[in-house]
Amino acid sequence: MSTEDAKRFLQSAHHTLDYARSSAQIEVDGVGWTVGFIRGAPFVNSLEKVLL
Repeated sequence: MSTEDAKRFLQSAHHTLDYARSSAQIEVDGVGWTVGFIRGAPFVNSLEKVLL
């Protein structure tokens, strides 16, 4: 996945989940993210938090 593809994917996931008032933790190219309806999202997580 290219950097631009990853950015578009994260923005799309964030906006969709934000609209639905939901959130998720996802991993893109080994980097964990929290996206959606949560304060400060989207933001990077440590990998350990994503896997728990």
